[in-house]
Amino acid sequence: MRSNFFSTNHGAELQRHNRSDSELKQQHEILLSTLLLEQQLHSTATDEH
Repeated sequence: MRSNFFSTNHGAELQRHNRSDSELKQQHEILLSTLLLEQQLHSTATDEH
């Protein structure tokens, strides 16, 4: 019974870790796209001058 509890608890820990990992990747992709957009806007603004 004790080992069973440990295995289920371990599974929950893994799930939580995987979820946070995917969330981090999502945030990173959003940051990257935002940076790219700002670079494009900046380059077009400098081209106009």
